[in-house]
Amino acid sequence: LKIIKEKTPLGTAGALKLIEKELNSRFFVVLADISFNIDLSEMIVSHLDSNNIATIAVTTTEKVLSTDTIILKGNKVRRFVYGAATREKSFLTNAGIYLFEKVIFKLIPRKGSLELDVFPKLVEKEELNAYIFSEMWRHRRDGRR
Repeated sequence: LKIIKEKTPLGTAGALKLIEKELNSRFFVVLADISFNIDLSEMIVSHLDSNNIATIAVTTTEKVLSTDTIILKGNKVRRFVYGAATREKSFLTNAGIYLFEKVIFKLIPRKGSLELDVFPKLVEKEELNAYIFSEMWRHRRDGRR
């Protein structure tokens, strides 16, 4: 475990960019404000089977609690919009658990958001896999499960 303090906020993508040289293979990113009980080894298998650059864990939620529009075809993410307007929301939500190949850093800006800047690019490239799960998941800020 290594803690890195940002001098100025860089966003989820920019913070990750700070440790690029310290990673030499695929890696997980888990947002700090969630708790979950899923089998990460199954997520790895799904990721490897997809042959994509990135896999995001996706679960269901009440539509009124969703902050996302996630449209899938099988396990391939066809549309990803974070902070979607009410009429666009889906019952699927980004669970804040990601598995990336090191090549992801070619798409990561020095400052910015994984959800707003990187994931839409991955969708365009058809390189974003979804790992759908139904085990316990909670976003601590609002208690979603």
